[in-house]
Amino acid sequence: MPTSDSLQTLRTALEGFDGNAVSYLSELQHSLKDTPGFLDDAIALLADEAPLIQRGTSWLIRYAEPALSEPDIANVSHHLSGITDWQAALHLLQLAALSDTLPPPDSWATFARTYLGHKRPFLRAWSIAALCKVATTTPELRAEAESARQSALNDPAASVRARARNIVPLDSA
Repeated sequence: MPTSDSLQTLRTALEGFDGNAVSYLSELQHSLKDTPGFLDDAIALLADEAPLIQRGTSWLIRYAEPALSEPDIANVSHHLSGITDWQAALHLLQLAALSDTLPPPDSWATFARTYLGHKRPFLRAWSIAALCKVATTTPELRAEAESARQSALNDPAASVRARARNIVPLDSA
């Protein structure tokens, strides 16, 4: 459970993030990762209205070590509807698609659907991957996810086609 002091400390540190320097976030994560409540604070800051705070915290969450637990992924899902920064969305879609822990299906499927037709190819690619990941344990999503994967195989962007080719077809999963 985040405390207001630790939350403010992390937010203040993230205010130094320029939106691009991943080295800044990496150093921040290294210096704070063993601090009690660090991950809870980062998850809580996903709700921040400042796009760069969302971007920074989503990166910290995406690259958290050890990997997020099921309760952590569930806590992240509570903040998905407030994500406004496209890079924060990308980090979270990657988290859902690559995590060994399956995300709660309803909120993550809704979040992934939001980006299926996005103008940014990486968001399209990772939204399909996240939707397919959720569908592996949610039979009612399989046809929709497989249809999205099939459509992505014909996307004009090579990155989207490549990601779609790397997803195991859901009818054989």
